Amino acid sequence: MAPSTPKLFTPVTLGGKNPIQLKHRVAMAPLTRLRTGAEGEPKSIASESYHRRRATSMEAVTSHAVTAEGRKDHVTPRALEADEIPGIVEDYKTATKNALAAGFDGVELHAANGYLLEQFLCDTTNKRTDQYGGSIENRARFLLEAIEGILSVADSSKVAIRLSPYGITFACTDSNPLEAYGYVIRKLNEFDLAYLHLVEPYGWHFTGPLVPEGGISPVFRPMYKSVIIAAGGFNRETAIKNVEEGYDDIIAFGRDFIGTPDIVERLKADKPLSKFDTKTFYPRAWTDPLKVGYTDYPLWQEDS
Repeated sequence: MAPSTPKLFTPVTLGGKNPIQLKHRVAMAPLTRLRTGAEGEPKSIASESYHRRRATSMEAVTSHAVTAEGRKDHVTPRALEADEIPGIVEDYKTATKNALAAGFDGVELHAANGYLLEQFLCDTTNKRTDQYGGSIENRARFLLEAIEGILSVADSSKVAIRLSPYGITFACTDSNPLEAYGYVIRKLNEFDLAYLHLVEPYGWHFTGPLVPEGGISPVFRPMYKSVIIAAGGFNRETAIKNVEEGYDDIIAFGRDFIGTPDIVERLKADKPLSKFDTKTFYPRAWTDPLKVGYTDYPLWQEDS
């Protein structure tokens, strides 16, 4: 009898009203590659990079070049005034409408890795004394308002969110991640989103005293009723295990996807992955060739 196919390589559906069917449960994590050049304009090599990874049955993504004209200078960070927050919610709504109008399948709200929404969530960074600070209910208010705003212009099946409950980026941490993110994740059930994207701390090799020994997915899985994507430190064995045991529905790879464009085929066939070169994750200078470490990693047939 032929061995059964691991669940990791079987189809999965995202969204409720207007579902998207994926051919497998391997995703590419969002990656910062700094390949736009000094002027900050997306290059055609970006679509080449995505197209190369399309060999793994990943959906191709393309975008139009945008101008850097009018870009504001950097400013000294400061606490937002409460009356500024509705304007940022409007920005999220505008970004969502623009993404859908450009042809993207949906949007993922970035509330992880030290970005603005996570700065509000974490009690080490949120020192506010108004309705957006103090209790977790208050600290989560901005995030929930952002979701509600986005859902006013997009169907919930086209909206997702990314969280990093035990993250340490930019020293954005919480003194009680289980309580804080447990509250947030339970609240997310009210919105019927396409999925919840969780960042495992092991991607940073972070194993602080607060981190659950078996990872965060087993902890948060019982709290969330829909699809969970997990990213951070996975290999073939742990990816298959987490999906088979029902902790995660989809596993996202980042660094390994950089080095192995055809990662799905290699994982499925249990072939070794190419070694990624951390020195070429980002160009050291704008004059460096953009393709190095971006579109020049070989496929399995080329590598053999």
